[in-house]
Amino acid sequence: MNQYVEAFLDDVWSQIIPVYERESERIKELKNRSRLQAGVNDYFKVSWKNGQQGDGYGTIFIDVYEPFDWSDSSYTVEAGSYIEGLMEMKEEALLEELYSALRSQVEETFQSDQYGSWFFDYRMELILELEWESAALRRQEVLINEHKLQALKQELAMFIQSKVLAELPVRPNKDDEFFFARHLLNPQLFAQKSDIIDPLIQCLNDKHRANHSRLEQWSHQYTSAFRAWAEKQFLERYFDRIGNFGHEWLLKEEAKASLPNADAMEFFLYAALQIGRKDPDTRKEYLELAKKLGSEQAANYLQQGSGRYESMRQGSLFQGKANDILQTIDIRIASEEEAAYREALDYVILLLEQGFPRVISLRCEAKPKTIYRLKSWRNRSSINFLPIASSTQACFRA
Repeated sequence: MNQYVEAFLDDVWSQIIPVYERESERIKELKNRSRLQAGVNDYFKVSWKNGQQGDGYGTIFIDVYEPFDWSDSSYTVEAGSYIEGLMEMKEEALLEELYSALRSQVEETFQSDQYGSWFFDYRMELILELEWESAALRRQEVLINEHKLQALKQELAMFIQSKVLAELPVRPNKDDEFFFARHLLNPQLFAQKSDIIDPLIQCLNDKHRANHSRLEQWSHQYTSAFRAWAEKQFLERYFDRIGNFGHEWLLKEEAKASLPNADAMEFFLYAALQIGRKDPDTRKEYLELAKKLGSEQAANYLQQGSGRYESMRQGSLFQGKANDILQTIDIRIASEEEAAYREALDYVILLLEQGFPRVISLRCEAKPKTIYRLKSWRNRSSINFLPIASSTQACFRA
């Protein structure tokens, strides 16, 4: 190993070994571990940034947990004079040799039980970044502990049989559901196909149907997992994050030449619909992004819904438009008379009787002095419009 590379890594490990030792003791004290968690630590990033001219040899930053964009939780060590030796090397040679040596040390520790069998997850994301003269140098890789991966797959199979598919009153515990939801969206554990994942989600939905609190918790877990998958595994391939806190998406130029295949797009649309049950705004945003990637299905969803319901009705006295995917119904009253509202109500009732989503955004427009909103539709006799001051939009749950 190059002496300058060795000196660099000595500084890295002198900083990390005490951190790992403290972390190991903490993890050993943890109770109520989930059977679906292979281990805790899954991230290791080393970066070097040059200081101001004449201000030492820069700083080495070490992250053992994936940092948030707004956080500054890195462990740091001031680099030594070995940086001068490293800078004499050609960039590609330096990156190759330094990364190879770092990977070797991390791999040896990662594959061992040096800090306890539960210290590392089955995967480890390893990143090296160098702020060099001409450009930032970066190497990234995901290391896999095959033994732990296979053990986790076996545990998942037993969990599904004994806790998910088993008859009531058997239920998974809440901690296991947290990890199960995220494993469902892990391509190393499950094929990313709705016909494989959706039955398992629906099985737990059915189990928790009579327990509103558990159903809400489970719904939160899997919709959060879908959002994380959609952003990390799909959107970031084709879009750059822009705007405040990266909440906006800008299509990459290179994405136009390598659009997602049909299976990937189908699963992304499935994820968008699942997310929409809790977060309609994000569902609509994801469908718009899919449309930018050329998805005709997304365009159809936005325009007319799934196609299972009468999306447009033009009556003699009113116009109705419904979209079950966006969960919206728009009513426009053309003539201020009882028959117009009867036609509109008949349209809404028909949609609901056919299985239209029971939580919707309803907008009804009429003349300014006689604008109405839907009060209730729990049964046909209790449905009525109440006059309000101006055109309105409101959400309702049947």
